[in-house]
Amino acid sequence: MTNQDAWTNVCPVRDIPKGEGRNFMINGLNVVIFHSNKGFFCRSGLCKHNNVKLELGRISGDVVTCPFHNWQYQISTGKGVSPDWTQLDCYPLEIRSDDIWVQAGKPHNAMDDAIDTSRYNW
Repeated sequence: MTNQDAWTNVCPVRDIPKGEGRNFMINGLNVVIFHSNKGFFCRSGLCKHNNVKLELGRISGDVVTCPFHNWQYQISTGKGVSPDWTQLDCYPLEIRSDDIWVQAGKPHNAMDDAIDTSRYNW
């Protein structure tokens, strides 16, 4: 197993309230973990336009808006909303014993890799 295949314990789920995101450095990658209305997601942490940390963005439903130039991304898929031709890298995320674990290596295509959070009471 290479380092990029390894899973990293990032933080407890309680550290990322619903409607927020947090940036982390994992295996030399800047990633953001969002807690949206669809669950937890790990995406590339910087806006593709001007490398602004996406944890600073506004979250509305399943969309994050970069605070600098209003580029928007769908959180659950990483797909660009405005502009629609861009895409955030997506990384696998799991909840294990109330902790968030991420495999930040080679990005994957994520159409809907949400973590069901209905069993948690935060």
